[in-house]
Amino acid sequence: MGFLAKKTLDEVFKGHGIPTRSGLKVFFEKIAHCSIMRLNENSMDKLFDLMMMSYKFCLMKMTMPEQIMTITVNHLRALLDLVPLDKEIGNAVEHAYTMTFTFYRPLGPMGFFMLRNSLLSFFQDSRVKVSTFLKDSKQLQNGRFVVYDKNVPIQLMIGGQPVGLTKASDGQGTSKS
Repeated sequence: MGFLAKKTLDEVFKGHGIPTRSGLKVFFEKIAHCSIMRLNENSMDKLFDLMMMSYKFCLMKMTMPEQIMTITVNHLRALLDLVPLDKEIGNAVEHAYTMTFTFYRPLGPMGFFMLRNSLLSFFQDSRVKVSTFLKDSKQLQNGRFVVYDKNVPIQLMIGGQPVGLTKASDGQGTSKS
């Protein structure tokens, strides 16, 4: 439960900017060691890569930057569902909710846009192949993600309008669609 400790959450939400990969890995290892899991270095590296690539995939699949907050809240809700009767964890998750809303609420659309772009820049060169993503055809052999499945229609944002007709001139005064 150490990763939900008030001190840990206060540190996370201080707003240090985007961490370095090595700094994030050290923080992640501290969180993992708070649990009953005991992982060797190789297993820890694989778990870290899985977490990094899973979050990168979520970021890339978002249709609106504000979904960063939705994902965070959904993860906190899932923690409560795992241990619904544990009052100590419930209080810690409540504190995490408060910190989340305090951090994200004032951002506004441009703030969320900038946050998402900063995070995507951070993950840009991360191309670790993950067997589950490869098996589900969500990742290519070079580690890049397949964001849009050509067999699934793209869902527009709430209030979004489908794009119109695109026209190009051939230089002879004739338009082509």
